[in-house]
Amino acid sequence: MISTGALERQSLKIQSESIARHNFHAQPQTDYENLKEVRLMIHLRGETLPDLSFRTPYLYNYVRHPIYLGFILAFWATPTMTAGHLLFALGATGYILVGIFVEEKDLIAAYAEQYQEYKRKVSMLIPLRPKD
Repeated sequence: MISTGALERQSLKIQSESIARHNFHAQPQTDYENLKEVRLMIHLRGETLPDLSFRTPYLYNYVRHPIYLGFILAFWATPTMTAGHLLFALGATGYILVGIFVEEKDLIAAYAEQYQEYKRKVSMLIPLRPKD
């Protein structure tokens, strides 16, 4: 018979492998060390946390929030704008804008001058060429 401890270790191993496969590099990285489950699983695997240096891959050179931009475009791209869809699009866009404000405060706290410089050079939601 398998002990409860062995089942728990197996469960944690499966969960940690699932999280390890998740792509944490989808946007300029914020500090996910505070997620207790992630820290625990990384610790149980005997690994260290990845480098969280500030990076701007691909689209992040043209717009600071390309994923949010994609969602906003999807919310507003409709052949027929009904009152219900308009209400949804307005609410979702507002929610995203508030989220951007909160996220950027965290990024400034984490990366200070480096993120301020990036913010000065790259547009928030409208893809433009970076300023020199």
